[in-house]
Amino acid sequence: MAVVDAWLQASPRGAHAMRAYLTEVSRLDQFLRTKGRDWRQLDATVLARFWAELIRGALHEIPHPPSARSLDQSRRIISAFLRWMVEQGHAPVAVLPAVGTWRTPERTTPSPRTASTRAGALPLTELVNVSTLDAAAAALCYWAGATPQQLSSLAKADVDLPQAQVTLTQREVRRTVAIPRSLAKGLQPLLTGAGPWVFGTSAQAPSAAAMGRRVARWLTRHGAGSTSARALHAQFQQHAHASGWTTDEIRAQLRRPNLPLPPTKAPTHRHLSMLVPAGR
Repeated sequence: MAVVDAWLQASPRGAHAMRAYLTEVSRLDQFLRTKGRDWRQLDATVLARFWAELIRGALHEIPHPPSARSLDQSRRIISAFLRWMVEQGHAPVAVLPAVGTWRTPERTTPSPRTASTRAGALPLTELVNVSTLDAAAAALCYWAGATPQQLSSLAKADVDLPQAQVTLTQREVRRTVAIPRSLAKGLQPLLTGAGPWVFGTSAQAPSAAAMGRRVARWLTRHGAGSTSARALHAQFQQHAHASGWTTDEIRAQLRRPNLPLPPTKAPTHRHLSMLVPAGR
């Protein structure tokens, strides 16, 4: 797969990401081979069949259909690969709108009782009415999908309190994410200290490890089973699913767009307010 090797060399990433890239594109290559086609013979019909096979799990070698999270990753990586193929003249332009029609199917939604119990494991009121920097770090992980690395480089200028938005940076890519207006109000008195950083009091930004410790302290105080930012991301997903959000809406709010995505409608403040406890 010389063309795949060229793409990987043109898009250097860490070893783990490279393995994921190769795995996903190899599935498409395997599918084309079984159909007696090559990269230049891609069209909407072939890509629709490939996506149907992925959803069914026929190319994953597992006894059950892949999760929505796995399919989301497949879609992002293959979208990025095909966009590069078109740019290099290795595939027809028609593949781009074809991939744009792919949608991740909704898997079984947890029962209302289960979802309510899981969502209630963390006190949501304390994730909007923040009064300490530890709580603020946990709240931004929960509502904005922030990582400790992103929190460490979060400047006060990146927090737009009137618009209730924060701008996070990941590998030099900036993305603006909505937060609850009640959280923005709670953050206001915490942004008055010295220094340009939200979580630092000097000219030097705090480390990602220091931000991880802040999140862990907050989770420990509230009896969470895990003390990582991933636990907060998972809690948000469970709460949003139980409130009727789609997979695309959740990803638009939480996921970092390292790879191009098909167009999705991002949640608005009105949508986000549906997740905030009443009266907050």
